[in-house]
Amino acid sequence: MLSALLVVLSVALATQLKINTNILELLPPDEPTTQAVKRLQQEDGKIGVLTIGLKGEESNVLPVLNQLQESFEANDMVDFAVYNIPEEWQTKLGLLQLKVSDLKDLESRIQSGLNLGASASNPLLASQLFALGPLSEQLNQAQTGLELSQDGIYRLVVRPKGSPYDPDFARPFWYFSESLVDSVLAENQNVDLVWVGGAYRHAVEDREVIIRDISATAGVSLGFVLLLVGVAYRDFRALPILFVPLLVGSIFTWGFVALVIGEVNTFTSTFTAILLGLGVDFSIHLYSRYREEFSECGDQQSALIRAFECAGPPCFTAAVTSAGGFLALRFAGFVGFQQLGLVLAAGVLLCLFAVVTVLPLMILILDAKVTDQNLLRPPFTTNVEVKYRSAKWWIMGLFVTSMLAWTIIPKISFEYDLSALRPNGMAYNELTAAERSVVRKSFQPIVVSTNSSEDLIAVHNHMTTLLEAKTPKYMHQAYSVYSVLPPDQVERLTVLKRLQALNEHPNIVYLPTALQRNLALLSNRDLEPIARGDLPQSVQGLLGDGKSHRLFILPNGNMWDIRENNELAKELDALLVEPLDFEMEVAGEYLALASLYRLISKDGMVISGVALLLVFLFSWWDIKSIKRAISAMLILLMGMSWAGAGLYFSNVKISLVNFVGVPIMMGIGIDVIIHLLHRISEEGPGKIRFALRTTGFASLLSSITTILSFSSLLFATNRGLHSLGKMIVVGLFLVTMIAFIAVPLGWMSTWFQRQQAPRQ
Repeated sequence: MLSALLVVLSVALATQLKINTNILELLPPDEPTTQAVKRLQQEDGKIGVLTIGLKGEESNVLPVLNQLQESFEANDMVDFAVYNIPEEWQTKLGLLQLKVSDLKDLESRIQSGLNLGASASNPLLASQLFALGPLSEQLNQAQTGLELSQDGIYRLVVRPKGSPYDPDFARPFWYFSESLVDSVLAENQNVDLVWVGGAYRHAVEDREVIIRDISATAGVSLGFVLLLVGVAYRDFRALPILFVPLLVGSIFTWGFVALVIGEVNTFTSTFTAILLGLGVDFSIHLYSRYREEFSECGDQQSALIRAFECAGPPCFTAAVTSAGGFLALRFAGFVGFQQLGLVLAAGVLLCLFAVVTVLPLMILILDAKVTDQNLLRPPFTTNVEVKYRSAKWWIMGLFVTSMLAWTIIPKISFEYDLSALRPNGMAYNELTAAERSVVRKSFQPIVVSTNSSEDLIAVHNHMTTLLEAKTPKYMHQAYSVYSVLPPDQVERLTVLKRLQALNEHPNIVYLPTALQRNLALLSNRDLEPIARGDLPQSVQGLLGDGKSHRLFILPNGNMWDIRENNELAKELDALLVEPLDFEMEVAGEYLALASLYRLISKDGMVISGVALLLVFLFSWWDIKSIKRAISAMLILLMGMSWAGAGLYFSNVKISLVNFVGVPIMMGIGIDVIIHLLHRISEEGPGKIRFALRTTGFASLLSSITTILSFSSLLFATNRGLHSLGKMIVVGLFLVTMIAFIAVPLGWMSTWFQRQQAPRQ
């Protein structure tokens, strides 16, 4: 009754779960970079942009961009869309970008030419004045300082009104955008789509991948495990007996996640598939021992009591030990690991609780009550014979090969590029050169906030000087309000007005034609100062909210790679923060992710060390012998060394997603070791084969079900989950193999040393 009520409550709670694809919310909350980006989001909202890159002849592309711009801005979900500065503003803002020194030089030379009057037509003097034509060409070629198109690729930047991490907004906006782009380009076959990118696309696609992979992997995992169990027990009534408790435990875990965390993300989304493999272990061990005991006594009640007395304590120890291994993830700095560790630790214990409470009922109701005479027959024969006296040499050889395998582990590489974990074709190094060009331009800018306009001017000038000298490697552009409205705007306009007046001088007709044409651009031009509020809405949107003093720095390189995030952070500190001695705050998504790079190198050692310590302590608590506990840990480490070598030769890279596979292999590995240690100790010398036929069979079956459960992740479209499946399939197979070899050999060598070995 209690279990039924908990199931109903858990289902009700699980319906309230949300899916969160924002990795920034999984970073350490006390990190300065995380706090800075959260403050920025609170001020501006979690607003991103959608960038659309097109390629083709300018005459074909511009009408398409104009059509897209009008369609986007007509939609209530969009704040503005911009692909170019409005034509009437291009020259007006472009003239303000000309340096005062150049304008004064031009004015001085023109004045000298005008003073010559008709003599300026003299061939000797005219040759000197021809230089004024190219010099004055700056008036014709003045740029606005906001670059939106380059390398033959035209970009449309769309600023929506909602957050990319709000699925109720992001999904309809992305579907609208995708449909609009497809329909417009279908009518314009001579324009090519290069890339559509930004936080909105990736947030929606990552969310859909999570939902799809949760259902696909859980279904495939359940199918594999059901098939194996049905074949292994040759009785399909074993399926509901084993899996109803497992289903109940999984539902309990979903309710726990909803109650404690409230959401799932890329890292916690696969816990169902993981628990299907882990939780069934308890059912298999208890049910197998029940069948064994029932074959001897023929009474269900007595068999159940005996099964729980013998197999219950090892199951409890295995559950607690596995949970301890998972809890090691709680010591990680990365919140994604912390959440997954908590979910898996609670899930394992909840599955054990469900098995203990529900499995006996399922057995009493559904079991066939047929004895298995195979369990009572003499031990099987084999061609492999290991003498007790030679067991120590076998285990020493295994230890030496494990040490050799351990030297290979440092060669395993880490996948730092987060885009490489997405579905095929979405990684940065899989994009074309044109696509990468648009992607680099669509990365979120780094925002430098200062306390005053004077400080902003200093930062703006400093970054402009660095970029003109091409000093930064991971920054390619910086802009602020002073990129279009320079602080010395009045002085520039004053010189421009004087040049405008020179255009009316009667001697202008004697100057070179090119110079006259360029000066004519200033005729009837409004050269009054421009305030920020006078700018077009799209330009104002690109420059920020107008309330803060901010500089926007566009990063360069692959910002999906956390190594490059870290290099960007170091470059900003060295080139911007340290040289300028006034207060500023530098915030950005990629600076926050840089902390993730620093956490990984530290978290790996911390998690592994804590997991080993907890596994050892729980093993010692159960075995009650420090020598046996140390032996169990040595066997586990041998298995992990073989698993590491197997991962290296299988070309499996460690990543943020599959890193959790390490404590999983440790938890399941110690599970197998504990069950074998208990049963072989219970049977004593001479009963190695019988112990392997009974508890060994259950341990092997539970390991294979776990391997099959994780093999379902090989069907995941997210390559991070795919690599997790491959890691567990390869690694757990090797860990289990070493456990089945080393534990019997260890007991045999111990018995021989104690002179307890049987004569035969």
